[in-house]
Amino acid sequence: MKRIFIYLSSMVSLTLLAQPTTHSVMPAIGTVYSFNTVTGAITHAAGGSGQFWNFNPIANSVTLTYSIIPLSATTASDQSTFPAANYFRLKSLGSMTVGIDFLHIQNDRLIELGERGSGGNYNMKPVPYTTYTFGMNVGSTHVSTYTTGVGTTTRTVKCDGTGTLTTPYGTFNNAIRLKTYNIGDADTLFSYYDSQPEMRLHLHYVRKGDNSIANKFVYNYNYAPSGINETINKELLFNVYPNPTNGIIKFKGQDLNTIKNITIYNSTLQKCMEIEMQGENLSLESLQNGLYFIEVKSSASSSLMKVIKN
Repeated sequence: MKRIFIYLSSMVSLTLLAQPTTHSVMPAIGTVYSFNTVTGAITHAAGGSGQFWNFNPIANSVTLTYSIIPLSATTASDQSTFPAANYFRLKSLGSMTVGIDFLHIQNDRLIELGERGSGGNYNMKPVPYTTYTFGMNVGSTHVSTYTTGVGTTTRTVKCDGTGTLTTPYGTFNNAIRLKTYNIGDADTLFSYYDSQPEMRLHLHYVRKGDNSIANKFVYNYNYAPSGINETINKELLFNVYPNPTNGIIKFKGQDLNTIKNITIYNSTLQKCMEIEMQGENLSLESLQNGLYFIEVKSSASSSLMKVIKN
């Protein structure tokens, strides 16, 4: 009997380890994804383990584009306002930048610190907003209490389901659903993430107190160009100016002589141009106006910079 008990215990442990869980691996620098407003109907789905969530029939339209950018693409003012930020999301509407989200990946959680709006104004969270903690699986709950301008509230994030998620942009077999709500608030946010290999938010909606569905959004990802190995907190040893530019950019920095070649990608990460470095100037005059990512390869590493051509 003892041997059977040990064997069964081992099986249970393996099953628990195999569950999708929240973790700290986020989409890499250079990843671009669209933020799409759902115009079709959504029916609230069941929670629990082993679910099949099929949202493929929904209709949607692109609202914004998010780009994961390095620290070097933020300003000195950004860095002094959010000194703890180590993960950055640029928000664009066409070729126009409409804001940056500042987040902090901590040892045990992902925290939203605030944002910079299109007018340059900063919106700081009254208290750092924990999106979720790492290691959550079905039944796990994170509770935080904080004070806002209207009083004290308790916010709860619960992992209430795992399974297979289908959207218009693909099927994800390691999906995890998080349920977020405030005490005393009838509205509940449901967020569906792909937990392998990265924590990518694919869909979310709000179920209101009357069971109607609002704030429906679905996301479509394009991944970072291969070979980019810049870490979140690494400062570039060179940069470009002016940025935005009307066509000609100049490189500046102490390691210009180490640059080997340059690759330019558009906002959907399609390769537009690849050249060898010659001098300090680079012409973008042949490209249409818009948002571009410049991958600079040196003898030691590879770095990514955002450039806007007006």
